[in-house]
Amino acid sequence: VPFHPYCRCVIAPMSQRWIDAGLVDEAWSRRFKEGAIAELEKQGKKPNNGLSPFEKMNGVTKPPKPLFVERQSRSGVINAAPKEAEKVMRQVRQNAADALLGNRAVGGESKPFDPYIAKGRDYFNSLEGVKELDESLAILREKVAALEASEDSKLTALLKAQEKWQAGKLDVEVFKKKVVQYEQFSDRVYLKKLKVYEEGAAAMAPLREQILARGSASTAKALVEGIEVNVDKKSEEKFLRGQLQEIFRASGGKGGTIQSIEYVEPRASASRENRSINTGDSFKECPEIMWHEVGHHIEFESESLRLAAKAWIESRATGAPEGMAALTGNSKYRDSEKAYPDSFVHPYVGKIYSDGVTEVVSVGMEHLHSPSAMMRLYWDDPEHLFFTLGAIVD
Repeated sequence: VPFHPYCRCVIAPMSQRWIDAGLVDEAWSRRFKEGAIAELEKQGKKPNNGLSPFEKMNGVTKPPKPLFVERQSRSGVINAAPKEAEKVMRQVRQNAADALLGNRAVGGESKPFDPYIAKGRDYFNSLEGVKELDESLAILREKVAALEASEDSKLTALLKAQEKWQAGKLDVEVFKKKVVQYEQFSDRVYLKKLKVYEEGAAAMAPLREQILARGSASTAKALVEGIEVNVDKKSEEKFLRGQLQEIFRASGGKGGTIQSIEYVEPRASASRENRSINTGDSFKECPEIMWHEVGHHIEFESESLRLAAKAWIESRATGAPEGMAALTGNSKYRDSEKAYPDSFVHPYVGKIYSDGVTEVVSVGMEHLHSPSAMMRLYWDDPEHLFFTLGAIVD
C-alpha cells in the first residue's frame, strides 16, 4: 500500500510462512538494501530507521501497528483483516494529507509556523483556478509516475543483465549495448518529464499572475526608487529595478527596507546590518537570485517570522545537522556550513546559522520568480509554498 502520497515508498505485507515457502526473494531484498545503503553512504547520508517525517509531523512517537493481521481460516489460507486494514489505511491517508498540507497542530498545540502556513494555504486556495490546477497536476503526476515506473523496469532488466555478465553468462559487448540502450531510454524519459513539468508551469502561470498583481504598482515603484543601485552598467541597473518592482508587488512591499544594492563578491548575499544586497556574479543569468535575497530581508523585518521559520525546519528535520557539502554533493560549501536533513525542495532550505536566520523564506521567494519554479515548489513541497505565501500576506 502507498506509504506517502505521490511517493514510491510502500508498506509490503510479509508473512513468515511466505518466507518458509520460498515466496520471498531474500537475496534480492538483501542486495537491494545493501545497494541503497551504499548509495546513501556515497552521498554522505545515513538511513533513517526511525519514524518517517510525515509521522513526526503528526506527533507520532511510536511505529504504527501492522496494517495487516495474519489470521488462520478453516481452509488453512492466511487472511488479512480487511476492515481493520481499511480503517488504518484511512488514518494513514489522512495523516499524510494533513502533513502534506500543513495541518500539523497536534493535540491542540499550535506551533509558531502554523499561522503562516494556514494563512498561505487559505490565500492560495482563494486564487482563481486552484481547483483546475490541482486537477491538472493530478493527471501530470500520474504521467510522471508511469514514466518513472517504465524507467525502473528498464533499470531492473539492466541489473539482471549485469548479473548475467558478471556470472559469465552474457557477452560483454551485448551488455555494453544494453547499457547504451538504457541510457538512451532514460534520456527520452527525462525529456518527456520536462514536457510534463512545462504543462504544469502553464497551469500555474495564471495563479502566479494573481500573486504578482496583489500589491500596489505605485508603492512598489516608490520603494524601488528609494534604493541606491551601484552596478557597472545602466542596463544592469534597469534590469535590477524592474525585478525589484515585480518582487515588491508580489510581497506587498515586504522586504522594502533595503537601502542599497551593489556588487561586493562573487557569491550573492543579504546584509541585515547594512540593509543591503550583494548581487554576486550571476544575477542576470539567474533571475531567481534577487528574489532569494529579498526573501532574506522579508525575514529580517520580522522576528516572529524568523522564529517560525527556524521552528519549521527543526520540526521537519529527520536527524542532526549535517555538512552542506555531504547533503548536496557540492564541495564548494565550507565545512562550517551545515543544515538539517529532510526532503526539502533543496537541502539548502535546512541550512542553519548562528544568529538564527534561515533560508526558508528566501528559497520560497526564489520559487516565485517563474511559473515553472513555483509549480515545482507546489509539486514537491506545498507546505513550503504555503509558508512563503503566509509570510508575504501576513
